[in-house]
Amino acid sequence: MTEAQTVPGLVSAQPSGNSTTATNPSSKITIESKVKRPSLKSFSRTSKTRSRSIDHDPCRESARRWTTVKSLYTLARPQLLFLFIGFIGAVIAGGAYSGDAVIFGTTINKLDPCNGISKIKATGKLAGVLFLILAVSTFLASSVGGSAFGRVAEKIVFKLATAYSVSFLIYALAYWWGARQIINNTYSQTQFFIVLPALLFSAQACGQMFALAPDVSNARLAATRLFDVINAKADNKSTSSLYPVDVLEDPRLERDAEKALADPAPAMPIPHQKAMAVEMRNVRFAYPQLPNVPVLNGLDLSIQAGQFCALVEPHGAGKSTIFSLLESFYMPSSGTVNLDNRSITTTTTPSHRSSISLVPQSSALFSDTISFNIALGAHPSHVPTNDELVEACKQANIHSLIASLPQGYQTQCGANASHLSGGQKQRLCIARALVRQPRLMLLDEPTSALDAQSETSLQETIESLRSRMTILVVAHRLCTVQRADRIF
Repeated sequence: MTEAQTVPGLVSAQPSGNSTTATNPSSKITIESKVKRPSLKSFSRTSKTRSRSIDHDPCRESARRWTTVKSLYTLARPQLLFLFIGFIGAVIAGGAYSGDAVIFGTTINKLDPCNGISKIKATGKLAGVLFLILAVSTFLASSVGGSAFGRVAEKIVFKLATAYSVSFLIYALAYWWGARQIINNTYSQTQFFIVLPALLFSAQACGQMFALAPDVSNARLAATRLFDVINAKADNKSTSSLYPVDVLEDPRLERDAEKALADPAPAMPIPHQKAMAVEMRNVRFAYPQLPNVPVLNGLDLSIQAGQFCALVEPHGAGKSTIFSLLESFYMPSSGTVNLDNRSITTTTTPSHRSSISLVPQSSALFSDTISFNIALGAHPSHVPTNDELVEACKQANIHSLIASLPQGYQTQCGANASHLSGGQKQRLCIARALVRQPRLMLLDEPTSALDAQSETSLQETIESLRSRMTILVVAHRLCTVQRADRIF
């Protein structure tokens, strides 16, 4: 408020800016009185107060709550009866837990009155309330999730209906146009019913083929990489490459694919071969992803033919990398890898793979019969007989289990061998490796999923095979390889 000063003989008072002026015509005396002007701080405080009042407006908060309630009601309305029945069931279930808790507290009270009667009762009531809240929350969460899924499903159904409507509309327009042409004697009925269905069905088939184009491209790329590994060649010019052998553009891909998909050759007995000697001289290696982090740094390894040797190192020491180098999946940056005094880093074709069997730590089995999975380990030019499959399974200590199954060796393993336990998968992989009768057998932690009895049986099997093949085992426990000739 502005207060003007009272002066005798005052004639007029006019506000001007920040002052009030009083003028006396006789004396012409001007008197100014200062007016209080709000500062910036007061304006900011006022704006903050207004914003807070708007944010905490009870009307707006109630409107938001009402909107939330309406949304939940819209979701739950189709299943309102079931929600009510489920809520009653949840209350009954929670009440049952509460009753059990109270009865438990009362029973303890009667048995031992010195253990805090009031505390036991209070704990029982609290447990009952918690169980009640859990039951109700679980039911409501599942109900809301089901309602949301229903709404999404309705949208998908609407889109499908729209797509089918467009398709049928095209059919209707085509038949309408054909009818007009028949009426105008442009085409005959026979011509119309020959050409139109052929065009429509051809367009439909082409659309389905185009939809499968990405899958066909991915399958071709996967097949290319697979045949690259099978037909990989070492680099004769340099053995110091840090990268795996790369032959992505192989013009013989189609020819190799036809050979691989052709009928297998008739079964032929494999002549007995002696075990394989392994030698690694000053091998250095680093993975392409981390070229500055050496995995193997000047490794020297010598294994005589027919020996049972073990690699016992902590995780990340490069044991599995040694297996990859022996199978020519990677080339060492320096040094040589010799098998039977022959360097595999300079050979043109990795033919030595046919004499090596690998048992990985993670079991990889296909969704087919047991006999099919075991026969995959045989030599590429050899179709194993039933006797060979049985002998391999006996050596892996799994024949009795397979024989006890209703369908025997024709039992389905299921998707990712889901019908078998971890130990059974591991023993099947060992049998698959033994059916090839390899010269060099690589086992990457083969007893990780076996029990004590199966582990002892496997060790005895390895003992019986050590004279016919060279065995190299990766292990983390010394007790697993205590019978080995050499431990690195």
